[in-house]
Amino acid sequence: MAGQSERISEQPNFIKSHVNQFLQSLSSSPTEEDFTVTYCDIFWTIISVLGRIISILITINVAFNYYRNDQFDYFWWTVICFTVPMLVTTFLQISIYLQDFNASRSSKTPSFCEFLWFVIVFPFLFRYCQTLTYAIASKRAERANKKEEQRKYFELLIHEDSDVALIRIFECFLEAAPQKILQITIILNEGRMNVPQILSILSSFLSMAWCIASYHRCIRFAQVDKANISWWGTIMQWLCHFLVSLSRVLSIAAIASLFPKWTLISCSIHAMLMALWIFLFDASPFCSSSMFLSFSFSLVLGMVFIFNYILPKVGRTRYRYTIFYSICFVENVICVYFFYNFASHDTMEKSYFILICVLAIVPFILGIAFMIIYYTRFHPNIIVRREVDGDQPSESN
Repeated sequence: MAGQSERISEQPNFIKSHVNQFLQSLSSSPTEEDFTVTYCDIFWTIISVLGRIISILITINVAFNYYRNDQFDYFWWTVICFTVPMLVTTFLQISIYLQDFNASRSSKTPSFCEFLWFVIVFPFLFRYCQTLTYAIASKRAERANKKEEQRKYFELLIHEDSDVALIRIFECFLEAAPQKILQITIILNEGRMNVPQILSILSSFLSMAWCIASYHRCIRFAQVDKANISWWGTIMQWLCHFLVSLSRVLSIAAIASLFPKWTLISCSIHAMLMALWIFLFDASPFCSSSMFLSFSFSLVLGMVFIFNYILPKVGRTRYRYTIFYSICFVENVICVYFFYNFASHDTMEKSYFILICVLAIVPFILGIAFMIIYYTRFHPNIIVRREVDGDQPSESN
């Protein structure tokens, strides 16, 4: 479910290189277990499909309730937070599709309708359906003892998972996180909450957690050295990302309830500065065919960097992590300071006032603590080094 951060590069061509290495390793020593899709894999893929559909329906229901109650500002903000990430992920989906199409050197050009359905509409609504189809087909071939067919669908499954890995993580931070901020901000302003809002916030939190987990699971599955990553390391890394993202969402929502325009401006400045940082010093190979595409992708990553750090390319992370998370922690403290001192008297009287202030800081610190534990105790390089050091005395004896 998780992989080590410095080996993870969030561009599909890097992920695909690991996929190809993994498939080549299967070719060199194929065993029945190598191509096995478990019922647990199928079950969680079904949950992913249902969760995606339910999340979309809940968001639509929330927007409809705002429209029906003549709360048009909330309606339009909900629609914007839903459609803008959709356009971004669609752009990424098209880029991945064109990259795969050019790499395959296919002579068959898809029609406009095929492109519209299979590249834009179908992936957005049912992104996991193709993965589910391949998983079921591979399992059926296994039960029918058709080894070649089982292997074919298994390889298609791995490639499909690698295609949507980047899309999943962008869904997490560009779609689920802004929805949480918006709905929490509305609740703080209104001083009350309703069932659709609660469901929207819960579904967004679950969606964010699930996207992080499924993304790291895909990376771990595609890497040849995945056996070096323990489940404890997986848990530590997931907790780190989730807790940091949680604190970022709550701190931004808290300050947005007081100064929405300034919050939007501040987030835009943060995203732009991060985009410039990525573009000038840490540019990703993905979408690098032109300067415009490279900067556009850097800008998208900059928006993700509002919430968490996603490694644009392979490299040492210590100093980048230190700079980024120090900036984010200072921003969180500033948000809590203004929220604590400038919130209305009615808001201060609410039972959740102090809780929000605490949750905007403490989860961030805990997340960094889990990150330190992961890199000092559970990182694969640390484990391998420990095993080598442990073997040296026995070799000398």
